[in-house]
Amino acid sequence: METTIPSLESRFPTAVIVTFRKSFHMVVTDEEVWQFVPPYRYLFMSDYLSVAKDYIDKVSPLSTCAYYRPLTAGVNLVNRSIYVERHRDRGIGDILFMTGVLDYLKFMTAGALDIYFYSLSDRGTVLFNHPALKGKTPYYGPVIVDSLNSFDYHWIVPCLTEVSEERDQFNVYDALYTSIGLDPRQVDPKFKRPSAELDYQDHANLDSLFHFTYSDRGVDLRKTPYYVIAPFCYSALRTMPYSLWVRLLKELSDQRPVIVLGTLKARMPVSDMTAQDFVNVAMGMKTKNPVICLVGDIPLRLTMSIIFRARCLITLDSGLLYVAEAFRTPAISIWGPVHPGVRLGYDKEYMDLAVWNFKACSYAPCYAYSGFPTAKCPRHELQRVCEVLNTTDLSDILAKLDMVEKSRPSKVTAVK
Repeated sequence: METTIPSLESRFPTAVIVTFRKSFHMVVTDEEVWQFVPPYRYLFMSDYLSVAKDYIDKVSPLSTCAYYRPLTAGVNLVNRSIYVERHRDRGIGDILFMTGVLDYLKFMTAGALDIYFYSLSDRGTVLFNHPALKGKTPYYGPVIVDSLNSFDYHWIVPCLTEVSEERDQFNVYDALYTSIGLDPRQVDPKFKRPSAELDYQDHANLDSLFHFTYSDRGVDLRKTPYYVIAPFCYSALRTMPYSLWVRLLKELSDQRPVIVLGTLKARMPVSDMTAQDFVNVAMGMKTKNPVICLVGDIPLRLTMSIIFRARCLITLDSGLLYVAEAFRTPAISIWGPVHPGVRLGYDKEYMDLAVWNFKACSYAPCYAYSGFPTAKCPRHELQRVCEVLNTTDLSDILAKLDMVEKSRPSKVTAVK
């Protein structure tokens, strides 16, 4: 009998219960493969169903499971445990947004709450050593539904604002609090920002990198303040012309050493050149201060440590922005289809450093996420870069950098 699989193409993924007719392996990331074995029932996101459809025996709504107890306002969380999962496909920024709420729940229970956060291994490391989590670490792998009975409550967050193109969107933290029945107006803004922690090993690994950099480039970044740029974004909608990054890199390196961070593991969007072409230009530039190109498979924890010690990060609306915010490292963020207030609105320091040339497009913010809304874009079907990003002025970014230099002492300290 053919299995009926609900909502295979739903824009709003939900958590479901799945059993399989035979064992199979699902490649989740390059580093993570999940094995599913009958007759166990598994927690599954509905947008994964099409990948597994040839192996599925039965699909049921999670709401029908007696073990499922959704986290809601008013429940007593003192000395309780909660299972927490953000849709596993979401990036490190979305994971870090969750930390603001988890910090709040920990605060409200005076620490007497066990939080078990499930994630993919290639991005969950952003939460290593986080004090809000049980064992200060996230958990990985597929989840058997029967194991949900081990937790008092469950908070499974599929998608919130990411599936809407409405112009009056929730701030992401307000959306998270509202989803569990809390009035975000009653929450202190300090719980509407991300948090992260490093440990001694993170700092030691960074010092090893700095030692290599000193040997190779003759600059001691333990003592010399440096800038970081992160010019890459997985979405073409949030990618700025690389030629502007080249000009910015030249200006920054006239003042301080610059580290370029990012990965080319996935196929990165093309703007006015390819991401690889930008890297080639950056590596070949002759500059007053060193440009250190670390684009590649740099471990996430090392990337975080580099940002922690940076004088300033300049980046797009991407995950590394929220790493900087979590560490209170000054970050100049450059925005396109999204209003910066829906991510940074409760953190004035970072809102003040946001660059958003919204006047370039009468529809900004359009919150496009699946492709250019060509009926709205000024160049219509010829739009290759969001017009807001395409017309961003270098002087606006440098003006924000001047604000950082005039208002912030250097964070650079050597680990002893």
